[in-house]
Amino acid sequence: MKGHKYMKRKKLATMLVVAFAISATSVAPVMGADDITKYDCDYKAYKEMTAGVSDILATAWSSETTFKPYWTTTTVNIRTKPNTESEIVTTLSWNQEVSVTSFNSEWNLIYWNDHIYYINSNYLQDHEAEFELFEVPYAKYKTWMPYTAITSKSSPQYKLQHTSAYTGNYGIRMVGDRFCVALGSYFGCEIGDEFDLVLANGTVIPCIMSDEKADIHTDSSNIITTATNCLSEFVVDKSALDIKAKRLGDISSVCPEWDSPVVQIRVYK
Repeated sequence: MKGHKYMKRKKLATMLVVAFAISATSVAPVMGADDITKYDCDYKAYKEMTAGVSDILATAWSSETTFKPYWTTTTVNIRTKPNTESEIVTTLSWNQEVSVTSFNSEWNLIYWNDHIYYINSNYLQDHEAEFELFEVPYAKYKTWMPYTAITSKSSPQYKLQHTSAYTGNYGIRMVGDRFCVALGSYFGCEIGDEFDLVLANGTVIPCIMSDEKADIHTDSSNIITTATNCLSEFVVDKSALDIKAKRLGDISSVCPEWDSPVVQIRVYK
């Protein structure tokens, strides 16, 4: 990948100086390798020239800081500044390898296409995801069930809903940034396992196994619910559920990006 490079000491520091100096004047920090050669001077001169720009400069210069490989845990934006209001440079896909180094507790610097930008560190991990990929048959709907229908207090489903889950986007129950969903037994998921619904239009819905469909209600492969022609059943707070989804019985209606059939399921190991 073009953005995957390791840089140490002087080169890193020179790039950070220029990047932060530019950022301080409200311009995106986008200096490339060809642009920084003219600033190739010693640290003292840099410190005098950029006094007060950033304390990170001294740390970067004096340490063996490197840009290290990380992988995205979901779709995530690269931005020109370390905040969610700044310009989006590009959007990365799930499990994409990138080169980053720490900026602060929430943001990392990312070296991308010979420029330095910012990426939220909450959506990165230091290893590539391992998963099993399932191709699935066509199912027209993504149905829903109220979380109050899970009534067995000793079940892991009940414990998940009452200890970890909360009512999140569109009135769907969530754990962290993952939507609570029930699948058939074909996929071998246990309650609490993480998986993704991959839609035909490329959208990825991050999910967590929150209930299992009974085999008696699914097809011979234990994938599709025969009565409703659905593959995935979202667990919701009915009182907060999106009005259109409540009326149609289909979670696909909550936003345009979700109005596409599931074509794959990625189950994380």
